[in-house]
Amino acid sequence: MIQTLEKANQSDVSPLRIYELAFGFAVTKTMLVAQKLGIFQALAKGGKTAEQIAQEKKLHAPSLEKLLNSSCALGLLQKQKGVYTNSPLAERYLIPGVRGYLGRFLDHFDDLMYPVWGHLDSA
Repeated sequence: MIQTLEKANQSDVSPLRIYELAFGFAVTKTMLVAQKLGIFQALAKGGKTAEQIAQEKKLHAPSLEKLLNSSCALGLLQKQKGVYTNSPLAERYLIPGVRGYLGRFLDHFDDLMYPVWGHLDSA
């Protein structure tokens, strides 16, 4: 990968967009899993540590922390001194009961659309 990027710097065309597209799956799946596990709802009433959420949701804390940190990198969560909170974006669209809630759309996408797109190469 480093060689590819170095070569790209010597030309006028960068492979960066290819990398962004390739990682799109991981970005989307991170958001879908956080939604499915109820992470945004768990943080709706205030910040919690990874351990607190793991105990509440009966999840493996070290794995959950990776998901939470990834969600921070995506702008869905915020972290300060080990405490996670929803970002304004998550508060606005990913909390059940809030007008404009998109969680059901994400669940539909994860349950029905993602599996179909997984078979695109055999279409």
